Amino acid sequence: MVELNEWDEQIKLLTVAVDRLQHWSRPGLLCIGDAAHAMSPIGGVGINLAIQDAVATANILGEKLRQGTVTEAALQAVQQRRTFPTRATQRLQLMVQDNVIKRVLGAESPFRLRGY
Repeated sequence: MVELNEWDEQIKLLTVAVDRLQHWSRPGLLCIGDAAHAMSPIGGVGINLAIQDAVATANILGEKLRQGTVTEAALQAVQQRRTFPTRATQRLQLMVQDNVIKRVLGAESPFRLRGY
């Protein structure tokens, strides 16, 4: 059994940031998933977006990688394909955070579900 002896030493605060790179690629480099866009843990969808980024990357770059013909435009095509779903998901996460979670955590009285 592990005991909690020193709060400041044993407990760490998780800082949550919702942001994304302006440019996901440079010559020879493509950032996808968390490297391209930090997601909130709200909804647990970060891994889903990362997998979708990987699938889009494979579909867009697969043959070009086999042929050795990957261009900057091809790398940028991945970002163009994935920007809308990323922004929409982040916007939804922020709406839930601002309209639900902040209200519950900031309430002066205990939160109760209606009917309970």
